[in-house]
Amino acid sequence: MNSRTPQANAVEMDLLEACFHRHSVENYANRGHSYRDVAPSYHFGYGLAMDTRYQGRAWEEVRAEAEKRWNQYGVNFFWESAEPAIAYAWRMTREEQLGRRLQLH
Repeated sequence: MNSRTPQANAVEMDLLEACFHRHSVENYANRGHSYRDVAPSYHFGYGLAMDTRYQGRAWEEVRAEAEKRWNQYGVNFFWESAEPAIAYAWRMTREEQLGRRLQLH
């Protein structure tokens, strides 16, 4: 059971969004991409990390399936450009989940 309040979850999402934004500035702005351009990649990675089908699996184990799903996602951002943001969001979300589980125990 999740004892976190909706407000706590919203705060965690705000913190993740801030991390995603900072990552995009550091890694995509110099290539002419705004956060708005890259945001779908971060949201996709977040969604993958939250998907119970991928729980307990490493990024390397889900990468090929993530690429296939991304290419079906209908976003005009090539996998090669999007993957660093997707993988970053995956890692950050997984770390946040682990921190939450540790706090609950």
